[in-house]
Amino acid sequence: MERIAASLRDKIKSVEEAAALIQSGSVIGCSGFTLVGEPKAVPHELARQKKADHLTILTGASVGDALDGELTRAGLLSMRYPYQSNKSMRNAINAGEVGYSDMHLSHMPEFINRGGLHIDFALVECAAVTEDGVIPSAAVGASHSHQNRNYRKQSGEDRHPSSWNSYR
Repeated sequence: MERIAASLRDKIKSVEEAAALIQSGSVIGCSGFTLVGEPKAVPHELARQKKADHLTILTGASVGDALDGELTRAGLLSMRYPYQSNKSMRNAINAGEVGYSDMHLSHMPEFINRGGLHIDFALVECAAVTEDGVIPSAAVGASHSHQNRNYRKQSGEDRHPSSWNSYR
């Protein structure tokens, strides 16, 4: 908890509580680039709870089995952007069970920032949470776009936390 600003600690949720916030039909922006920095605990809990389905997942690149594989095998996904390399996901896409947009990775942040998709939740692996925002872990990728787009939807204003300045 020392990496979370004291004023924000009362907002911390358990993995079970965080997963329960995600409703069917949600669009989720996730951090991660290959096997680095992808969220693991919340996707695992979503798959375990099996309460939210028809989910759309956006990432900055391919991610590991903890995100794409578990959610696909649990039958919770309806759409995936922009790139994937998971065998379970590939099989579901080819079987017509999951929609897929093969967008170039570099186009995803701009697509999000221009309003191509609304984001209901941002699952971002981070090293710390400060008053100014999230300090991302090793895989920044499209995380800034996911987080900022989600913030704009919730608050109605644009936000570029100072902790992200070096990543823009």
